[in-house]
Amino acid sequence: MIIWQYNQLDSPKQDFMRCDTVALLLSRFYIPAMPNDVLRLRNMRFFAYHGLFPEENALGQLYEIDLELYGDFRRAGREDNIDAAINYPEVYALVSAAVNDKPCKLVEALAERIAGKVGAHCAPIELVVRVRKPNPPVAAHFDGIEVEMHRSYD
Repeated sequence: MIIWQYNQLDSPKQDFMRCDTVALLLSRFYIPAMPNDVLRLRNMRFFAYHGLFPEENALGQLYEIDLELYGDFRRAGREDNIDAAINYPEVYALVSAAVNDKPCKLVEALAERIAGKVGAHCAPIELVVRVRKPNPPVAAHFDGIEVEMHRSYD
């Protein structure tokens, strides 16, 4: 956005206004338009055999998963009817099936698999999935890695 300062006409013979730029806003941000209602399944834990290294595939390790489902849940709230709601035990079972399926080399691939399975089942839906690997096999000291993906399914 540019803010302009308009000056008076300098002389009666001048037929235009002089403009001086006084401010220039260099950045703009956008807030995504997500539905207001959210269902969260937080810190689901699974022992699985994903990873790039053969040791990870043989020994396995803990994975933590958060899932946020965004939609319009007014009907479920008004009617108090499970048929109008997202059945979160079913969603948990989908996540479990995705995690316990064929091993992925990358956490990103696991997150994409989870998003795809849940998105196909719950469409239309917007979702956020986070997959954490608390103890990755690297020579470093930190709280692990986390991948976060935002997806929309029609």
